[in-house]
Amino acid sequence: MSSIFRQAEYFMNNFKTNQGHDYSKVIFWYGCVLLFLGVLAFVGWFFGITLLSSFRNDYIPMAPATALSTMAFGIILISGAYNPVKTRYKWYTIAVSIFLSLYGFITFLGFFWNSDNFLENILFPDTSIGSQFPNNHMSPYTGLLFLLCGIAIIINILFAGRKSRSNIISTLGLIVAFAGFVAVLGYSFGTPFLYGGRIIPLAIPTSISFLLLGIALIGLAGPKSIYLRQFIGRSPRARILRAILPVVLSVIILEGLLNIILADDLHINPALLLSSLTIFFSLVTTLVVIRLTKNIFQCVEKAEREIETLRESEERFRSIFINSTIGIYRTSPDGRILMANPTLVEMLGYENFEELKKRNLKNDYYDPEYQRSDFIRKIEKDGEVKGLESAWKRVDNSILYVRESARVFRDSEGRIQYFEGMVEDITESKKRELEMQIQSEIGHSVSTTSNLTELMELIHHSLRKVVYAENCFFALYDENTGLFSFPYYVDQFDVAPQPLALSKSCISYVFHSGKSLIITPQVFQQLKDQNKIELIGSVAPSWIGVVLQISSRIIGVLVLQHYQEENIYQEEHLSFLDSIASQIANVIESRRANEALKKSEAELRESNATKDKFFSIISHDLKSPFNSIVGFSSILEQQVREKNLEDIEEYAKIIQNSSQRALDLLSNLLEWSRSQTGRMAFNPENTEIVTLITDATEILGDAALHKSITITKKLPQSVIVFADKEMIGSILRNLISNAIKFTNPGGSIVVSAEQLEQDLKVSVSDNGVGIQTDVLSKLFRLDESYSNKGTQNEMGTGLGLILCKEFIERHGGKIWVESKVGKGSKFSFMIPKKID
Repeated sequence: MSSIFRQAEYFMNNFKTNQGHDYSKVIFWYGCVLLFLGVLAFVGWFFGITLLSSFRNDYIPMAPATALSTMAFGIILISGAYNPVKTRYKWYTIAVSIFLSLYGFITFLGFFWNSDNFLENILFPDTSIGSQFPNNHMSPYTGLLFLLCGIAIIINILFAGRKSRSNIISTLGLIVAFAGFVAVLGYSFGTPFLYGGRIIPLAIPTSISFLLLGIALIGLAGPKSIYLRQFIGRSPRARILRAILPVVLSVIILEGLLNIILADDLHINPALLLSSLTIFFSLVTTLVVIRLTKNIFQCVEKAEREIETLRESEERFRSIFINSTIGIYRTSPDGRILMANPTLVEMLGYENFEELKKRNLKNDYYDPEYQRSDFIRKIEKDGEVKGLESAWKRVDNSILYVRESARVFRDSEGRIQYFEGMVEDITESKKRELEMQIQSEIGHSVSTTSNLTELMELIHHSLRKVVYAENCFFALYDENTGLFSFPYYVDQFDVAPQPLALSKSCISYVFHSGKSLIITPQVFQQLKDQNKIELIGSVAPSWIGVVLQISSRIIGVLVLQHYQEENIYQEEHLSFLDSIASQIANVIESRRANEALKKSEAELRESNATKDKFFSIISHDLKSPFNSIVGFSSILEQQVREKNLEDIEEYAKIIQNSSQRALDLLSNLLEWSRSQTGRMAFNPENTEIVTLITDATEILGDAALHKSITITKKLPQSVIVFADKEMIGSILRNLISNAIKFTNPGGSIVVSAEQLEQDLKVSVSDNGVGIQTDVLSKLFRLDESYSNKGTQNEMGTGLGLILCKEFIERHGGKIWVESKVGKGSKFSFMIPKKID
């Protein structure tokens, strides 16, 4: 018996440690006891061993139906099926609880109807009568208590979310436990009216079972129930209740047991014995209560001292937390900010912690190029990181460089609860380090890059390490033309423009003022109101222009832009860019000088090639037709003198052809030399291209007729282009003449014109001998020009195609050729169609 109350004491004393948790372990062991008592009583009934179901021969035995019900509730408690989370057993448990409740309710009602439970008569037909009810049948009182237990289990499963659930279940549990306790008292003090009578015949195992089952139901209701919360906490009342109540209950039960044992075995007067035991246990109880109370208040005083010490420690920690010069934080694994001291809040540029905690570190607070995943992997693997340098973003999107140390905190099951860490602001030292690195990279770039664009791309990449530079371009000023060019232009919205004057642009303003400047929307509006600048291109809320200057000469402006947010650029960024601007200007000028030198060398080589070509033409190509003219003129003269007229016509034709070829060559040479010396005027005007094509085909019609070549024209009715009439005519004559030269007798030539959206495309195609692939790349180059004899040994210099290319490029167009040997060639050119 005392072990039962020690269990009750254990249960009550564990309320404190179980605060905020369930009492599944205690309920499990109570379920085991219930199952044991039920099995013991049922075995005793089955084998006729009354002592197993009554503990004494003169006590009421536990009925078999009661034993089975006790076993059922014990199994429910052991399996945890009362828990609504265990959905696997939910409906089985509800069905069993409903059956036990109905069975108990019918048994209870049977008392008032003066009828017995017919199911018990079938299952347990033994009808030996010890009172109004058969000894082996469940009593009405037992049925009522089982009804209350079943209702409590059903409520716990079906109404788990209701606030009143715990109070209802704990009340039902208290009623059941009290009924069991009163019956146990009756047995302890030898008072049958507490456990016997017409309606309450409870066996001692049944009494113990209800006591345990009631306590289990109170525990099942949870620590927030109206009764359990009286025992929970560190208050003196809760401590006294947890300490004294088990002692008082145990003393009462022990006194009753001793009274029965001593009165029966020693034959002492029951009244005298009871009074003596009462006095003795009152003294013992008083001493125990005094001792426990003293200990409790000592514990309370100790706890108060500990609380005071804890408060002092918390105050010291709070002072350190608030006044620390380094940032302190606590974050969840998914990046939510749980705690941050004022220093960290200030580091990140916020007014208070409430604003800061709205943001998520994982999504908002790291520079895009900083790999935060490395930090997560390391801290999850090692449990901590020390001295890790990382790049964070402030509220204004500027970069904050920190040295970070952090550790991970896990729960008892190893799950990560949060990260705690400290950060030291190393922005200034990191920026100095980056600035030195960038200066080194820029200085080294001259020897590692091959052209100006590649150099500027490297500078752009370096700048992004310190300042926002997604949109970046260089505007370089040309003193000869007064225009800005844009050799490097990276922008989200705009494309690189052609060279422009930009008279009232932000670039021009910075250039002419000679001072680097951050232009915010407010500054832009002020300058616009003063008629100093105007909007060119897309609107950029954040704009910074840096003067690129060499000694006293400004060569251009470096521009960075941000289209989404204002105030991205601060004075610190302007100061940094100004500090490296002259170095950038020097490397750009060095690269430009180097490229100018290369260009000069290329022009010199081309000039030499031009000179060589000129002398080649004069020495060979021009000499050849004149030799023919002089030679055949001498023969002709001799034939006339000898009055031999037989071959005069043939010699005259040879002289005529040679003269024509010499004339064409001289004409091309004249036009070419004029173009090379800049004396050929470019006079574009609105020109009808169809007319020019028709004129060219008519001029060359006799040459085509001589070889029986058909010229076909595929032209629109009218096409007006803005072009130089003489140059286009020369181009057409050269292309058609070449087609005639390299087309076999009886072949065909097609001249076509096609209007595109902005351009005019003209093509001259033939079905002649074609051109070898390795020759195609030489056709339009003066230094590698190529010439070949026509199908009737017509001679050429290749100068005509080179002249065509120069004339077409003067119009802003291009020329190209498509050819297959033996299939023919197609020469095409395209010029802009723009009309004034």
